[in-house]
Amino acid sequence: TIPKFLPWDLWRIFGFPKESRNRYYTPACCILLKEVPVKLIIERYGINLDFTGIQAFEAFHRLKSIANYGLIRRTNYIGRDVKLRRSIIRVMPIGIWTNNDIWTYIEKNRLPKNPLYEKFERQGCMVCTNYKTWKEDIAKINDKLLKLIEIKINTWGIQYNKLKLNEIMQKFKNYYQFEEIGELYEVIEYFN
Repeated sequence: TIPKFLPWDLWRIFGFPKESRNRYYTPACCILLKEVPVKLIIERYGINLDFTGIQAFEAFHRLKSIANYGLIRRTNYIGRDVKLRRSIIRVMPIGIWTNNDIWTYIEKNRLPKNPLYEKFERQGCMVCTNYKTWKEDIAKINDKLLKLIEIKINTWGIQYNKLKLNEIMQKFKNYYQFEEIGELYEVIEYFN
C-alpha cells in the first residue's frame, strides 16, 4: 500500500520546506506525498506515458528543462530526484502556454471551471512554504492558518538539506516508534 502520511506529520518530522525555489533538494512532503506515490503507481501498473500540467513560466528550472529537452521526452525521473526503474514518455501539452492561453482555451471550448480558480491562481499544495509569496497566498485563504503555520515553523523548523535514506528511516523510527522499518518499504524503494 502507498503510505498514508499527512502533511502535518511530515512537517513535524522533517520541518517545513525552505522559502525558495533556488534549492537543490526536494522537500520531504513533495517526495512522500507526490513523487513516491506516482513512482509506485507507474511501476506497479506498467504505465508508460505521463501527462503533466507543468508550465515553463512557473520556475526557471522548468523553463530550462523544456528548452533543453522539449515538451515530449523519454525520462527515468519523477520530479528532480525520484528515479524510476525504467523510462517513460512524459508529455507537457501546456508547457509553453501562459495562463492567458489556458483561460482562452477553456472559454473557447466551453470547458467546466474549478470554482477555486476564482479565488486562487494556482491549485497546487495550498499551504506550501517553498516559494517567496507563500505568506501572502496563505493569508488569502485564512489568516489564522498563516499564524498557525508560522508558529509550527518556529517549533518544527525548516528542511534545509536533501534527505538521505538513513536520516529518513531514523526520523520515522523515532516519530512513529517503528520496530520494523519494513513497514516503510515504499520509502525505501524511492532510494533504490
